[in-house]
Amino acid sequence: MTNYYGEELNAHLGHFHTPGQTTYGLLCCRFAQEHTRLMASQGEHSEERLLQSLLWRQIERTVQAWYSFNTDERAKAVVTLVLNRSPCHSRCVPALFDALNHLQYNFSKRFFDHWRFILACRGAYQGKVTDAGFYEHSTTTRDLQRLEDAGWQVCVLQTTTPVGNTFDLGEGLPPGGQALLQGLMNVKNVSRPSLIRLDG
Repeated sequence: MTNYYGEELNAHLGHFHTPGQTTYGLLCCRFAQEHTRLMASQGEHSEERLLQSLLWRQIERTVQAWYSFNTDERAKAVVTLVLNRSPCHSRCVPALFDALNHLQYNFSKRFFDHWRFILACRGAYQGKVTDAGFYEHSTTTRDLQRLEDAGWQVCVLQTTTPVGNTFDLGEGLPPGGQALLQGLMNVKNVSRPSLIRLDG
């Protein structure tokens, strides 16, 4: 990701080495104004705040301008939301789902032919433990499927350097990352879901 979004991403790397249960989110878009190409948010429901941020509004305006003026049918644009753990079931998954549905509804059924929205998560969110000992708000397999259906390309965030030229499946991932990897394998029905490198 640093090769694509630039070295200013390095200031945020330390927040993604460990999944944690408190969210750190980083929204990235090269097509926004230069001083707002990266925007971070930390704390509960960070995803919601990033979807209400200046950068997301710029992304929406850029999408609108693209469909109004762009004539290059081959043009592609990438937006990446990087999280230290997957979105919570109760608020952030619905917010992310609605955000892409809104863009697709307003602009084109062929929206995803030209725009990629990547959701890169370091690990699975386990949720909060209730007094009865149950986990609530944790990310479910159904949530991952719902995000994929909306157009988010959900993948596991890899922060370590490979030993060889490629990663072994799950190499260097914490337990939460392994759980997310398994969930994505089930959702996508593949033996090797997408990994994205933060430092490459």
